[in-house]
Amino acid sequence: VDDAPLSMGMDHAIVTAAVHITSNPRIQQSQHTKLTCKDEDKDRYNELVLQHLQAHHKPQNTEEALVNLHTAIVNAVTTIKPKHVHRTKGKYGTRLQADIRTLGKILRCLKRETKIPQELARQPVYTTITQPTAKRVGTKIRELQQRINKKAEKRTTIRARMYKYNRSEHFRTRNYGAFLNSALSRFNNFQGIEGFLTTTSDGEPAVDMDPERTKQIASKRVQQQHFSPSIPTPQYYKTRTQEDWDAMDPWFKKMFHTTHTPAPKAIYAHIMDPVNLVELTRRIKHLRKGKAGGRSQVTADLLQQLDTETVKEWVLPFINNCLEQDDIPPTGKLFAVWAIEKIPGAGSIITSTGKLNIRPITLLEPMFKLIESIIHTRLSRAMTKAGALNPNHYGFTQGTGADDLMLEESMVFEDAHQHHKEFHGSNNDCTAAYDNITPWTSETIYQYHGLPQRLIAFMLNIDKHQHGRILTAH
Repeated sequence: VDDAPLSMGMDHAIVTAAVHITSNPRIQQSQHTKLTCKDEDKDRYNELVLQHLQAHHKPQNTEEALVNLHTAIVNAVTTIKPKHVHRTKGKYGTRLQADIRTLGKILRCLKRETKIPQELARQPVYTTITQPTAKRVGTKIRELQQRINKKAEKRTTIRARMYKYNRSEHFRTRNYGAFLNSALSRFNNFQGIEGFLTTTSDGEPAVDMDPERTKQIASKRVQQQHFSPSIPTPQYYKTRTQEDWDAMDPWFKKMFHTTHTPAPKAIYAHIMDPVNLVELTRRIKHLRKGKAGGRSQVTADLLQQLDTETVKEWVLPFINNCLEQDDIPPTGKLFAVWAIEKIPGAGSIITSTGKLNIRPITLLEPMFKLIESIIHTRLSRAMTKAGALNPNHYGFTQGTGADDLMLEESMVFEDAHQHHKEFHGSNNDCTAAYDNITPWTSETIYQYHGLPQRLIAFMLNIDKHQHGRILTAH
């Protein structure tokens, strides 16, 4: 820091900084191809899944059943459509540019009077040319080049981007600053966590982009900030003795006395009952489409394309065995974590200490989501029928959402404005509210609502022994 400008009557100092890069490898981002199956291939897909499942012996446990099902689905999809990187994706740009390159290669073959490679000759951009000659192929290339350079198409492309995502909402609410920022941001080059801030042997700040060290630091930092409990477990939950219960705070013992003396309610007794085919089919249908899969690469869309016989013979027994055993197998507890930026441009290089500028997105297995959906639907309906939820509770409640809350709040504001009343409001935000929910707090709430012991054990067990993997740019 140079304070010379201050001595000259100026209002600032000069700060000089240097960043030492310990390594700067070229990051080859791994291709996370999403498994999909078209509707016209649905019959072939179900046939291949059934062939794989029938070729193996009857599973002895839920772990074998889940692994066999995942393997059957993945093999069926990759058999129908092998994994590949789309020709027009990546550094080579758009479809028009790909067509120009294809025709350019064909034009060279025509001029040299050599055979056109088969993979080029069957491209639509070439087969649609009537009686293709070198002259006509050259004319087609010039037409495509003109299309790329046409300003009208560029304006159309930008206009289309303006109305994607939340941009139209920004425009409707007259939030023009956010609208223009979103519209003019034509791309985002965030590929994940690329490196981390560190220091050299001389103590100078540096950036380390070594793949292995980056994965290690990213896993450690994300686990510490988002997947580690911040509230210590009270001694009572470790020993379950009367002495340790007496040591708890009086307010806690009064409010959560069911923790020490459980009082399950009969209205929740059916939650752990076996699932029938009708209920299972309905829950599969209501899984969110288009969502990313877990570590197995199986998505909810692929589950929804399974026919009734496969669901009845293979998926239904697996779900009921999990409910009977009060747990799901280890493979179902595997998950991946993908980081997105909180502040654009600030998430690629993470810090070794302090708060991270990223938000982790957990990618769970669809089977895990399916079982959770069954329990959640049954429990939500039972709690609504019993009147266990506060009517002012809008989160994670069937039939309500943020829109209802915003409408009610706006009506309160309008009433205060119209009748000249004072309004006192408070907005509270809990830091990492859903990141650090500990098992003992979950158990306390479950006992408070009078849930059966089997249901409590099941919900606690599915959260135990989960194993995650942090996905980085490497």
